[in-house]
Amino acid sequence: MAKVAVSIKNSSEDAVLQKEQKRFNKLTADISRRRKELLDLNDAVSKFKIGYIKKIVPLQNRHSELIQEMIYLADEHFESKIFTKTDHKRICVLLDESIGSLDEQFVNDRIKEIFARRLGENFDDVVNETNSFATNRAKDFLNEMFDMNVDCDDNVSQEEFIQRVRQKFMEQEEQERLRAEQRPKRKKSAKTLAKEAQEKEAEKHQSQSIREVYRQLAKSLHPDRIANDEDYETKNKLMQEVNAAYDKDDLLTLLEIQLKIEQISQENIDGVALDKLKHFNVVLKRQFDELNMELHNVSTQLSMEFPNLNLHGQLSSKRIEMLLRSQIKQTKQIVENLQTHLEFWNMDIKMFRMYLREAIDLGQPNNDMGELFELEQIMSAFKNSVRK
Repeated sequence: MAKVAVSIKNSSEDAVLQKEQKRFNKLTADISRRRKELLDLNDAVSKFKIGYIKKIVPLQNRHSELIQEMIYLADEHFESKIFTKTDHKRICVLLDESIGSLDEQFVNDRIKEIFARRLGENFDDVVNETNSFATNRAKDFLNEMFDMNVDCDDNVSQEEFIQRVRQKFMEQEEQERLRAEQRPKRKKSAKTLAKEAQEKEAEKHQSQSIREVYRQLAKSLHPDRIANDEDYETKNKLMQEVNAAYDKDDLLTLLEIQLKIEQISQENIDGVALDKLKHFNVVLKRQFDELNMELHNVSTQLSMEFPNLNLHGQLSSKRIEMLLRSQIKQTKQIVENLQTHLEFWNMDIKMFRMYLREAIDLGQPNNDMGELFELEQIMSAFKNSVRK
């Protein structure tokens, strides 16, 4: 259903809107804008995920295949006379980093054999040791931050570890709830009691305000008032929208439907009593805050699903669209660059040696793939346990 703008208008050029009337107009305008932002953001997120799967994932897979080719090339030419002992060290660093960067699906038996022969360690043992170390670090972190002792073996899988962390969070929440119930309740002061009574009365009026709008709509859209089949289908859909809006305390949508079906007029909106308008504004402010929270949650969820993109802050639909285009372009460029490098290296291995000497500085501490993997495991386990 097309939205109808809801606002209080001046009945004459000389009329001045009261404070609550101005606040009502601002809230309805802000909510309408936030609703569109949320709709656009959800649409952009859906397109981003589809685009990521259809365009970026294939490029990433191709990049992993090229990494495999580079590993094979480095291994095949390792014993070449053009390489010095220092070059051999550089090749080992390259193999360590390259194999460590591959997803599990691209680490085949041949690559594991190369890892063992050139680096002198069993790949599966290294992965298990890294996972164990990451699990212990995560357990220490959770114990320090949340006083949470997660009881599990070092070799437990990431999924099992996350499940146990989640279970611990639930147990802690339940224990805290029970402790809160058992705490002796202090006698409330007269001032506190008066404030609670005032808040309860205000909530009652707010609830009555939105319920009154709902009842008017429900009465108008009742099946007994439907004249023909065509009206029945239209009004039945409207009633479904009314029920959904009422369940969410979506006052603005209810008012929009009232205007749409001409149950109320602009004069009715303009003439809402100030005390009633005050209750309306409280409900609208709560609705506005909930929309802001939804926008924040959509951004946070996307950031957690794609941690490698380093998404921060509130995302907009335009920013997400630009991000997808940029990510596709960047990933495609990385793949093309590596493809070009491999073509030259296969033609002349001396160019591969030149690359090694330019790209890998043995005087600087190289990236510890195990440590990166460990941090990724810890943060992934912790974020997912908290999220779910």
